Amino acid sequence: MKPITRHLLPLASAIALATAAYAQEPEFVRPEPVSQEGKFVPGYGSEGIVKARFTVKADGSVDDLTMHGFLTNQFLNATLQQTVSNWTFKPGTVNGEPVDFYNQEHMFAIRFYPDLPMPAMGPGAGGRGRGGPAPAAGAEGAPEPVDLTQRPLPVLALSQEVKDAVDEISVLVSEMDYDKAMREITKLMRTGLRTVFDYSLAYELKASVHMAMDEPFEALEASKLATLNAISPQGEVVYFLDDNVLLSALSKRFLLAATLRQNGLAWETYEEMLNKFDIPEEDNIHAVAQAVKVQLDSPEPLGMLAKITENKLWTHKPVRRIFTVTDVDGRLNQINARCERRNLELEYQDGVDWTLPASLGNCELDFVGRDGTTFTLYEFAE
Repeated sequence: MKPITRHLLPLASAIALATAAYAQEPEFVRPEPVSQEGKFVPGYGSEGIVKARFTVKADGSVDDLTMHGFLTNQFLNATLQQTVSNWTFKPGTVNGEPVDFYNQEHMFAIRFYPDLPMPAMGPGAGGRGRGGPAPAAGAEGAPEPVDLTQRPLPVLALSQEVKDAVDEISVLVSEMDYDKAMREITKLMRTGLRTVFDYSLAYELKASVHMAMDEPFEALEASKLATLNAISPQGEVVYFLDDNVLLSALSKRFLLAATLRQNGLAWETYEEMLNKFDIPEEDNIHAVAQAVKVQLDSPEPLGMLAKITENKLWTHKPVRRIFTVTDVDGRLNQINARCERRNLELEYQDGVDWTLPASLGNCELDFVGRDGTTFTLYEFAE
């Protein structure tokens, strides 16, 4: 391993003056919703998981909106994009001044409520809405808006096609025919997923197969998708796996993250487990978690193993604001910092440390490069 060279550089010269302006830790007050019509919407015949990422402007409006679909379709994305673009917020402030807040997110979990009728398509409806759009809420003939906060969450449902495929794939796994099992999972993901349970269970199965194939990086990425969550209309964190599968899935995510020394993710997962389940005191997972916490609290550098597994991207939520990359095997092109106060693109340079100034707010890092590239990421105490 190459020695770590500690010559700290600012992320970009353009923020040097802004950084200097905050001699002390800046005081952030993050945006608060004012109007979020359509924040919770039911699915009609199919379900979806979609993440909206946007900027809340200093005047409280939404800008720079992008949709990131997990289980979705183009029509749903377009509908939700229009919904989010009309939201308004009480502006966020830094040191009392209203400012733009970038990279705000909302996860839509579109669930099918079987007792809700499909809304009318408007006059002359019949096939792709040829009669025009449905009447606006409040207009004559328009359906009353559904208040999902007054309804219990629908039961998680597994499509019959997925159930049959899971049974077949499980047989392949028991026979240790992992390559064929992975091909069947990939085919299922392309054509067969209809519900949020379908989606999460398919990725949980994929994580298990990757583990059996001794591919921990790929298993962790699949496990992260299997354990996605969202806020329900009742204000609770909900997952898309039932509890019997979820505990095993979260345990898997925790142990994989701890094994790869991705301690921030491991500790975050452990806290999720404690919030959701009563875990017996004698369970060994507590000892592993405490070892993770000791490392997080130590002033020593945090070294974690990383791999770009697909889509030429690996995303990481840093727990410290100074970092460097070593032991690159493959090609690492750039690092994108998605922060609350600025987006930055950094060309990767060997042996260089980067600093995320406090004035940027919370950040996530996207490491962009060739699929299969491995590296070690170190984070340093201030």
